[in-house]
Amino acid sequence: MLIWLLAGLASGFAASFVFAGASVWRYLAAGVAGAVIVSYLIMTAGVHVPVSDWLLRNLMIATLGALPVIIIARVFD
Repeated sequence: MLIWLLAGLASGFAASFVFAGASVWRYLAAGVAGAVIVSYLIMTAGVHVPVSDWLLRNLMIATLGALPVIIIARVFD
């Protein structure tokens, strides 16, 4: 779970530089929300991600989960 939070924070922080002009806190929150929700859903659904390293797999899933939520936050900004 800590990996999900860190990946969400990192994604949100990076998005605050890419999408300049909005609050950093909004992107951090969106990144964490997306990372945690999507990671949890993938874990409970039993979806197999073909990456052998567990750290890299969790980082990839959390980052890919954070991106759509960050983009949605940007659209409604």
